[in-house]
Amino acid sequence: MKKRPDAGEEVRLLSWKEIEEMQSSGLISFGCHSMTHPHIAQLPRAEIEYELWQSKKLLENKLRKPVTFFAYPFGMKSYGDVNDQTASLLAEKGYTLACTSEIGRNRLNEDIYMLKRMGMGRDDSLNLFRAKLTGACDWVGAAQKTFQRVFKNVC
Repeated sequence: MKKRPDAGEEVRLLSWKEIEEMQSSGLISFGCHSMTHPHIAQLPRAEIEYELWQSKKLLENKLRKPVTFFAYPFGMKSYGDVNDQTASLLAEKGYTLACTSEIGRNRLNEDIYMLKRMGMGRDDSLNLFRAKLTGACDWVGAAQKTFQRVFKNVC
């Protein structure tokens, strides 16, 4: 927000009151995303630990419940945002799973600290939603990997 004060509602952050209300509904849980949104795997170990621990501590204090999920900032293994060290540090800090920004569905034997995602939007039709769940859109993840091989470090 400090970098884009003119963004206004475009990137409005949730207030703590809104977060508490969403959490108390029982329909939504919150996870961490780091303190400063860095390319986390490119940091020295001490800085990675700070990003993982401080964000967890802050959310747990505010929400008054354990926070065990993490979403990697940027989240692309091929761009150096995620690696084995970050995954082991997440486990060490008490996280139970982590999501990357890799597009795709997860299988039963997936590494729980390297989970892929498939975006679902409010404008998705029921047929597109069904296609995403059943694997008809798995080609998007393959296209993403190809793009990353051709265009290295564009983020």
